[in-house]
Amino acid sequence: MHNNKHYPLLKVSMTTLALLVTPLTQAQDKAAEASQGTQEELNVDAADQQKQGTTKTTNEASTGKSVGQNVASVSQPATPLVPSEAIWDSFHGQLNAQKYSPLKQITAENVNKLTKVWEFHTGDVSDGKGETPATVWSATPIFANQTIYIGTPFDRLIALDPGTGKEKWHYDTKSSRKALTQPVLKNRGVSYWQAKQPVAGEACQKIVYMGTVDGKLFALDADSGKPCSGFADKWRAGYQSVEHGERQISAVHSSATNGGR
Repeated sequence: MHNNKHYPLLKVSMTTLALLVTPLTQAQDKAAEASQGTQEELNVDAADQQKQGTTKTTNEASTGKSVGQNVASVSQPATPLVPSEAIWDSFHGQLNAQKYSPLKQITAENVNKLTKVWEFHTGDVSDGKGETPATVWSATPIFANQTIYIGTPFDRLIALDPGTGKEKWHYDTKSSRKALTQPVLKNRGVSYWQAKQPVAGEACQKIVYMGTVDGKLFALDADSGKPCSGFADKWRAGYQSVEHGERQISAVHSSATNGGR
């Protein structure tokens, strides 16, 4: 008798549970299908990025194609944290400082088969035994505008062809080579900016920024290496913060020797 009284309740409970689980399962299936479709689109986009970011020859490095930029239907911010192109345009990669590249050409399976294609010597080296303080390499080269940009310990900026390693141009800031706030000379790297729709032939539509040991911020045309006209007169020594379009750029030269920024 005791069990018979509870059977109807059990049947009702199980029926209610089935009714609740069914729509939940359907919703999960739809979400999974949507997620799978989005992932397939992202995989296609990633493949396009890999093709563009791969540099084997000078011709491939100079194509400058923009691919896979219209996959997402969701509106994106004016300056995306992770660009759709395969670039590394700031010290830690992109604006979200992820320190990680999504490219997949180098894997655990092929990393031991890589061979050196080229190397470049800046010549900006000192052991500290003479009048020039010792140098420490502390700058991550950036890749943007189909070019590798390097800031040296002597505060020179060098642009290289990524396919051949040959120098495109260099600029000497003629900054002090004295240990002003630290015992060694170092450069924390450079940053890149470009207009949303660069005008061909117009100077400083693409800019490389570099801060120096003596508290100056330089803005150079990314294609020619020439200083941007009027920039140095407005933004000069000390703590530099520049608002250029929708992006703000701040340059602080580290006075620390162990990981300071």
